[in-house]
Amino acid sequence: MSLVGVIVLTAGYEFVREMSRRYEASSAEYANKLPNCLDEDDDEDVRERSSLLWATGKSLGEVEKRQKLVKAAFYAVQVFYSFFIM
Repeated sequence: MSLVGVIVLTAGYEFVREMSRRYEASSAEYANKLPNCLDEDDDEDVRERSSLLWATGKSLGEVEKRQKLVKAAFYAVQVFYSFFIM
């Protein structure tokens, strides 16, 4: 019975890892599609990425915050699974 439990936990852990990888890949692809209207000559201090608005009306900063929260949630679930697998 405990062997079945470990197998189920491990399968769940691998599922969460795969979903995390897919999310990271899709969020990186999405970030690359966002418009970049800053010149390369601009100084880093002048760039305010959170002030750029794009088609949906969301700022880039809001998108980055959401992506970080989702990645943190995936990480928390992975840690939960790995704790019980051990």
